[in-house]
Amino acid sequence: MAPLEAGLSFTHNLAMQLSGKIPFRGYETYYQIVNPEGKKTPIIILHGGPGGTHTKMRAIDPLGKLSDRMLIFYDHLGGKLSPVPEGNKELWKMETWMDELENLRSYFGLEKAILLGHSFGGMLTIATNIERKPDWVVGNVLSSTLSSARTWHEEALRLIGQLPKKEQKALISGMEKGDYQSKEFLSAAASYMRHYVRANYRLKPGKGLGVNEAYMTGWGPCEFFPTGTLKDYEYTDRLGEIKVPTLLIHGSLDESTPYQNKLMLDKLSCPKKWAMLPGAHHACYEEMSELYCQEVASFLREMGL
Repeated sequence: MAPLEAGLSFTHNLAMQLSGKIPFRGYETYYQIVNPEGKKTPIIILHGGPGGTHTKMRAIDPLGKLSDRMLIFYDHLGGKLSPVPEGNKELWKMETWMDELENLRSYFGLEKAILLGHSFGGMLTIATNIERKPDWVVGNVLSSTLSSARTWHEEALRLIGQLPKKEQKALISGMEKGDYQSKEFLSAAASYMRHYVRANYRLKPGKGLGVNEAYMTGWGPCEFFPTGTLKDYEYTDRLGEIKVPTLLIHGSLDESTPYQNKLMLDKLSCPKKWAMLPGAHHACYEEMSELYCQEVASFLREMGL
């Protein structure tokens, strides 16, 4: 591995192991390193979910070479490659994932890093910045995310209102009854996902929208109606506490809507930038990976990070 610049020392021999698992609370956090020879401040990539995986976010691997920095991907606890047996619902709260992020940072001995959080990963980025105020975070990329669960739900209802009437009725009825498994609800929910999340989304046979216990407990069984431990996630009015340069990036067809991103932009008092990718959905990092990487690299360069 090429020498890292001052301030980027490591306590572990990263060159010997570019993927592996980090002990955390009796479980393990899976990580994957891309472009370890990068000389500039590393980026820690926080994927969506909760309970998701980093694998689709590997679409932004070129960002490492483009910006001359190491990328650290990892699966949050409860995710696909960092599994936890069911029956551990007490784990699935923001404090667990904030602690895990700090554990990862400490494991690698990073003295400074940039956080790039997509969807739930952006929620984790915001909460970490505000609740923990870590001096090692020197910049943020908030990717297709939210600062308010309430506003997310309100905007989801507006987006639902743009679907065919039959689908609107099925989704509203399902939310009112708490029935998220009916054939009608799941079919309409899959349509919502194709319109605003991923154009090629397909519902897996025999499965609902929930990914696993971490998602079901943290967020809930419904993408656009949080009922889990994150239902009271409200940070819009505290975004002014974020002091480091922050980029907002999302797709124009994203469920992280322009309205939500404008609210966040207006509340941020730090150096900031807003990038909206035309024609992209929630998975904008994958659908327009080249433009996405260019926007992120340009922002980091402009901010001197």
